[in-house]
Amino acid sequence: MDPNFIGTEEWSRIFDLVHVLWLLPIGMIGFAFFLLVGQAVLPSLVATGDLSPDRGRMLRRAVLTVSMTSLLLLVWIAITFVDRMDIIEEIYPSWWI
Repeated sequence: MDPNFIGTEEWSRIFDLVHVLWLLPIGMIGFAFFLLVGQAVLPSLVATGDLSPDRGRMLRRAVLTVSMTSLLLLVWIAITFVDRMDIIEEIYPSWWI
């Protein structure tokens, strides 16, 4: 099966699709890192007495908010990627090769 001709408009849409995928590692690393800090590091610092409980609660709330924002970024990336995948169907009309 031969793919269809790829012109400048198709290349631009492919670039947009790949550009969205570059955000995926940023969102994943941000979510995992801040979740780890909020669920493991900060409670450990409070338990050892290196951080006051009030400051620990305040920092934990902020860090978990950033983590959930990164999770929302990941959901947005997935929705945008699926929305922009129609270019693949235009290049390869049949998914069965």
